[in-house]
Amino acid sequence: MNTRPAAALSALLLGTVFLPPDLAAQHGEGWTADYPAARASAAEHGRNVLLVFTGSDWCSPCIRLAKDVWTKEEFTEAASEHYELVVVDNPRGKDVISAEQRAANDALHALHAVNSWPTVILVDPEGRPYARTKDYREGGPSAYLEHLAELQQNRAARDRLFAEAQEVEGAERARKLDAGLRACGDFLPTGPYEDVIDQIIAADADNEAGLAMRWRTRRAADQLEVDLPELGKAGKWAELVARIDTFLGEFEPDDVLRQKTLYWRGVGLARTGEAAKAKASFEAAVELGAELEYGERSAGMLKRLGGGR
Repeated sequence: MNTRPAAALSALLLGTVFLPPDLAAQHGEGWTADYPAARASAAEHGRNVLLVFTGSDWCSPCIRLAKDVWTKEEFTEAASEHYELVVVDNPRGKDVISAEQRAANDALHALHAVNSWPTVILVDPEGRPYARTKDYREGGPSAYLEHLAELQQNRAARDRLFAEAQEVEGAERARKLDAGLRACGDFLPTGPYEDVIDQIIAADADNEAGLAMRWRTRRAADQLEVDLPELGKAGKWAELVARIDTFLGEFEPDDVLRQKTLYWRGVGLARTGEAAKAKASFEAAVELGAELEYGERSAGMLKRLGGGR
C-alpha cells in the first residue's frame, strides 16, 4: 500500500500554525488556505470542501478564474452554502506564502496527484475527493455553479454504490467498490481511498475481474503524477521517458490513462530531440480518442511538430 503522500500530509498538518494567507485577499471574502479547519467546518455544518489548486503569480487561467469567478459575490455567496472554499497555491515566488503553508500545499498536491493548474477538486468532510475539473471555464459564476451542481451528483452515486458494496461479498463487493470509485471521474486520486482500494485488491486477489490490476495500475500512475513534473523541472527528460516506458511495460492502463501517459511520453521525447518517436507517441494517443482531453492535446503537439492530421 502506498501511504507516502497521506502520511506526509498528516505529519505536516498536525500542529501546523497557518498564518493569515495573502492569497485569501486575492480571492476575496469567504476563502481560506487552512484545509484542516475547512474540513472541520464542513463536517460541523454539513458541507463539502472545494479545493482550488492555483498558481497565483504565474498561471494565466488561474488568474482569470480568480478574477471572473472566485472573487464574484454571486459565486461566493451561492457556493458557500454547499462548500468550504480553500485555495491551495503553488506560486513560483518564494515569499508569496510561508514555508509552512508551502509544505502543507505540497503535501496536498502529492495526495491528490495534481500536476496541472488550475485544478479544482470537490472533497467530502472525511477528505475523500469525488470530483475533479480543470482549466478555465467560460460563462462566469452562474456557469461554474451549474458545473459544480453536475459534479455533485458524483458523490451521490459513489455513496450509493459504497453502501451497496457492504451488502455483498467477494467479487461482487469489489465490483461495487470499483464502480463507486469510477463514479468520481477518470482521474480520481488514489491516495485518499487506500482502504477502499485495499478491499478491491483483496476481493479480486487473483485478478479474475481485472480490478486488482486496474487499481494497482492507478496507484502507480498517481506516483508518476507526482514524480514526472519534478523530473521535467530538473530537465531529466530521458529519465522521464524511461519511467513511463517502465510503467507501460509493467501495468495495464485503460485507454484514458494510457492516452494521458502517451501524451507525456511524447512531450519527453520531443524535449530530448527525438521528434519521430515523439510524433509516434502523440499519434498513438490520438488513436485512443481524438475528442478526449489528451487526444486534443496530442493533436495540438503534432501540429507543433509538423505532423498534424
